[in-house]
Amino acid sequence: MSKLNVALLGAGIFATEGKYTASIAHPHVPAILKASSTISLVAIYSRSPSSVEKLVSSDALSSLSQDARDNIKQYSGDNGLQELLKRDDIHAVVVALPISKQPEIILQCLKAGKHVLSEKPIGKDLKTAHELINQYEKDFAPKGLVWRVAENFAHEPGILRASEIIANGSGPLGPVLFYDLKMVIHVASGKKYHATEWRNVPDYQGGFLLDGCVHAAAALRVVAADAKPSQVVAFKSLNRTHVGPHDTIVAIASNPSLTTSPHGPEFPQPTIAPQGIGKSMPTGTITFSFANPRTPDFRPPSLTVTCVNGVVRLEGGKDWTVKVETEDEAVQKSVGAAASAQGQAFPSSGVEEEVAQFARAVLKQGDKVNRAEPRAALWDLALLEGCLTSDGNLVDLTKLV
Repeated sequence: MSKLNVALLGAGIFATEGKYTASIAHPHVPAILKASSTISLVAIYSRSPSSVEKLVSSDALSSLSQDARDNIKQYSGDNGLQELLKRDDIHAVVVALPISKQPEIILQCLKAGKHVLSEKPIGKDLKTAHELINQYEKDFAPKGLVWRVAENFAHEPGILRASEIIANGSGPLGPVLFYDLKMVIHVASGKKYHATEWRNVPDYQGGFLLDGCVHAAAALRVVAADAKPSQVVAFKSLNRTHVGPHDTIVAIASNPSLTTSPHGPEFPQPTIAPQGIGKSMPTGTITFSFANPRTPDFRPPSLTVTCVNGVVRLEGGKDWTVKVETEDEAVQKSVGAAASAQGQAFPSSGVEEEVAQFARAVLKQGDKVNRAEPRAALWDLALLEGCLTSDGNLVDLTKLV
């Protein structure tokens, strides 16, 4: 197989948005079309025939010739999905359906022998996610079927650059010892995401917090890497009643196994120094917020990591900007452009990257690092569920994954 024939399941906002920023859309159609050297879009499915027809005739497919559009088969309803999955010429599916519906659809696709790229989060709760992963690893992975979870933040070049700079807490900036997590989701009343029925009346924990802030969890997973937190204490609340059941998480997380080495010049200290000779306590914070919107729908996400030798600021949007603030000349030299006044800019291309990497994995042209592996997405869900269920009590994240 030299080219992947793909069916898109879902014709809503996630699938069709033609122009996007890092925080407000998952444009699968443009990403699939951009990967035309390895992917052909041959079918589209939705629960309603009108939404499929609307997509096929929309500007999202304007780059295709009329013949190419005519060759995209349209399916809808339960019978339509079964008919689509019977096609031997469809090798893979991209699933962009409501959160609670996705697990059963993922299993149907795997049972039909299709490779699957499914939208985040991996499931509505950890119980569902564990069952799904266990069945995949037992019944379908041995058959060579590829399943990846589409999380564009895990593939954003800007976030990957920030991860390089943090370097598991062992880079020139020094370690990160704790995580101050503030996740505040803002969805303007009546705007396109709020007006989506399944989001407006969610049948899953956290509502928009789960749907939107799982991005923050994924970014934290990638940026912190091996130094990501293993325990969390959190409180949840609702401040804007139209986005219930909750819209705010305030939490502190830590990794009790993370230790520091001496830093700075040697100087005489009492041997009874509470942290040991030369081991003062550096601090670190990771903060995300979707509050105070700069756009009609969402505020572009931001991340701040404070280490002993400087601060890393990551700002999302149409582009991502990574900026390191430090007076340490060695750090400035190490991070290069990121230490400049304007920082280092990276175009937002996470959706394109995740789709292209999925195609390469199926075609056995895979990358060395897989950031869309289902068990990686499981950690993202574990952090969110841990925060939503903590109510001020310590949650051991290692026991959830």
